[in-house]
Amino acid sequence: PGARAPLREVQGDVPNGDEVRRHLSAHRRIIPVCAILHSFGRMESVKAACVAAPGEPFTIEERPVPRPGRGEVLVRVAACGLCASDLHLVEGLEPPPGVTFPITPGHEIAGEVVEVGDRVSGISPGDRVAVHPNVPCGRCANCQRALSNICVDPQVMGYHRLGGYCEYTTVPAAGAIPIPERLSWEQAAIVPDAVAT
Repeated sequence: PGARAPLREVQGDVPNGDEVRRHLSAHRRIIPVCAILHSFGRMESVKAACVAAPGEPFTIEERPVPRPGRGEVLVRVAACGLCASDLHLVEGLEPPPGVTFPITPGHEIAGEVVEVGDRVSGISPGDRVAVHPNVPCGRCANCQRALSNICVDPQVMGYHRLGGYCEYTTVPAAGAIPIPERLSWEQAAIVPDAVAT
């Protein structure tokens, strides 16, 4: 294929699902990424693409920079995949149980760790990571038996927690997966969701 035009930056309202599909199709993007919100400056506030309710378009909002809690890390988002389930939100399909709007979607995340919370070891600022989309509860019988992959009450990044359509997000350190330099941000973003689940 010939050279592809770059993804355009979007200001104000983000296009609806049909517009996003047309744009991605025109650019033959196999691994769509959230290139809208990319920034590497240290800030007190960040931009986030939010959905107020099922069927509503994405809007860009300013938010305080999230801070990592105990066992969490703060990730500066470098790439976030655009999954069909994200498009379903703006198409009006019902989200998974337990989702409270407004939300900031995006569960296919890769980025750089910039801060670590208390009781985090083995991961440091500057580490390149992909983020596992599922956050096990840690309390159910399956989690207690080290079967967190079949947790009965998991949270999902971008549905129950701040997702990757934000310049920064916090994630459990256990779900921040180190990635090698040879793996691009775009590739790393989709691996945990598209391959590991």
